[in-house]
Amino acid sequence: MRSGVWLGALALLLAGMAALAAVLPAAVPPRITSMRCEYRLAGHRVAAGKVMVYYVPPDKYRIEYPGGIVFLRDEFAAYRYSKRLKTAIRFPPGEPLFAPVNPAFLDVVIKASRKEGREQISGKMCDVYVLEKALSYGKPGTKVWVWPQGRVVLKTNFGGPAGGVSYILTKLKFNEQIPDSKFTLPVGTVVKGHTPPQHPRESRN
Repeated sequence: MRSGVWLGALALLLAGMAALAAVLPAAVPPRITSMRCEYRLAGHRVAAGKVMVYYVPPDKYRIEYPGGIVFLRDEFAAYRYSKRLKTAIRFPPGEPLFAPVNPAFLDVVIKASRKEGREQISGKMCDVYVLEKALSYGKPGTKVWVWPQGRVVLKTNFGGPAGGVSYILTKLKFNEQIPDSKFTLPVGTVVKGHTPPQHPRESRN
């Protein structure tokens, strides 16, 4: 009887571990028409949740954070949008939007970092970078794991108390159909103009 209980508990544990395992493609397709990523957000004094990222080359992005904060870019401009306030802040033209799948921003991060080595994350060999300059993405000491074949950040750790704040990629899908509405502001949004971009982890409505 006891062995049956233990086996049942073990089965539940293994099922839970499988549910938490990252779902990543075996390879990168020859041509990328879109990417959809799901990250797990966790850390000290941060509400745990998921961060959704949508990307359509060359310059359309959408990043959805817990609490109703959305960063998005269409082909013309980038915005920080608050679902609660129904307002958006337009970033200056040419400002690279923070996004873990944004090639332009990844280049900025890599240039501002030193390469620490390589490490496997979710079965993918990543280049590990440590920021040496402050960016809107993070402060010096922020560690970033980049999967070079996919040009995707699989993990970020911002450091700080109790292990800091981390983003960990849990799902990645290439070449899904993503509607244009994902990259446009809702009708009726009040746009407030240009301000320097700020990482949502440090922003307040």
